[in-house]
Amino acid sequence: MDSTRKMTRTKLKENRRVPGNYEELLSRVRLLPKERKILDLIYLEGLSEIDVGELVGYSESRIKQIHRGLLDLIGKVI
Repeated sequence: MDSTRKMTRTKLKENRRVPGNYEELLSRVRLLPKERKILDLIYLEGLSEIDVGELVGYSESRIKQIHRGLLDLIGKVI
């Protein structure tokens, strides 16, 4: 995993525990509703990428691609 993605993943995990921080962090990025749902399911609900894929109708590999892209996008603004 690239260091920017790792840092972004850590920030998302840390900020989900503090009310408002997770929302503030994601408010800096324009996300499509499905992208936001994927992040919420992973970081707030703690679901695996397999489970997220089943819920939103994508394959695990597609969820991984979307997740990596979102980590790159968020990493640019934090």
